[in-house]
Amino acid sequence: EDIPYFVLIFIIWWEAFNILWRAYDYLMLKIIPEIKVNIIKYFTDDILKHSHQFFQEKFVGSISNNIAEMAKSAAKIIEICVTQIFRQFISLSFAVFI
Repeated sequence: EDIPYFVLIFIIWWEAFNILWRAYDYLMLKIIPEIKVNIIKYFTDDILKHSHQFFQEKFVGSISNNIAEMAKSAAKIIEICVTQIFRQFISLSFAVFI
């Protein structure tokens, strides 16, 4: 007995959807750490331009924690935005396809 056309389309779409999400995860695993490293380098270079007085008035541990938190937060914001765009693209393409 033949498989109905819409079932075959659904199975193909489902697999394509899974492949796209795996590709998205792979790209996020490659890109996000690089973004964090670049943010940490940028802010560390900026902090090192300050005077000795600045480091006497501020705790160095606090400064490094703030830099690390900035990198983590910026990466999370980028990840959330890209995820939302990706989901909307997939939903729109599914709606157009069907």
